[in-house]
Amino acid sequence: METKTTHQKITCPSCGKGSLRQGGIGYVCDYFVTTEDLCKFVIYANMFGHTVTEDEAVALSQGEAIGPYELTRKDGSHFTASLQYDAATHAIAPVFDEFADYVLESVSCPCCGGEIRAGSKYYACKNSSKESPGHVFFGRIIAGVEIADSTAVALVQGTPTGYFNFTKKSGEPFTARLQLVNGEVKFDSIVCKCPACEGNVMVGVKSYYCSEFKRKPCDFHIFKEMGGREITPEIVEVLCCKRETELMEFATKNGKSVQRKIVLNDLHKAMLI
Repeated sequence: METKTTHQKITCPSCGKGSLRQGGIGYVCDYFVTTEDLCKFVIYANMFGHTVTEDEAVALSQGEAIGPYELTRKDGSHFTASLQYDAATHAIAPVFDEFADYVLESVSCPCCGGEIRAGSKYYACKNSSKESPGHVFFGRIIAGVEIADSTAVALVQGTPTGYFNFTKKSGEPFTARLQLVNGEVKFDSIVCKCPACEGNVMVGVKSYYCSEFKRKPCDFHIFKEMGGREITPEIVEVLCCKRETELMEFATKNGKSVQRKIVLNDLHKAMLI
């Protein structure tokens, strides 16, 4: 293979003995003593669709990362990553930025209008930093729940999510929805206004309860399970607003299916009828 000397001396990062010379396939180490004492390191001229320049080859040989670039896999799919020398494999490999694997389409940061980048660990405005609060920045996994791109888009657009079952660091479960406030995701456990007082109906571990249960006190509550059926926040909201639900399927004590609805009586107690 014909090679030529590069304009800059590039020491091989793999063996540290040879220099990289530019050839047809890229930048190849010239260290060769015998067929058993040689270096096969190469920086390919085309890395995942990106053409590596001599300056970039120098940077890579010195352990620096270049990029990030929009790269192309063998199957034609695209991804965003930097390129860097991996001492463990003695090869140039993609380095995925935890902040910028690809860009979320159709949304922008409400703070600055910057693009929202989806990384391996975070969704973040390209202009976000510790010194510039207010830009979109939140994790891909929040309290044990993985946030899908569609959910992230809705949050950035100002739409609260549906309810998720999260897990605290202590292992205790809790139910809440998410909303974006000044670029940060906040938990929201409020379902609706309490029908018995001026408080809010909150999502608890085993029941829905009034936020004023200590100060008023208000003993309004609805269990999360009634008649063998899970009572969702959406059902609770309808019940509190209309004081009754539509007919739904419940189970009797002997396991038979029956059609019933939940109503609130004059004492604001939830009853199956």
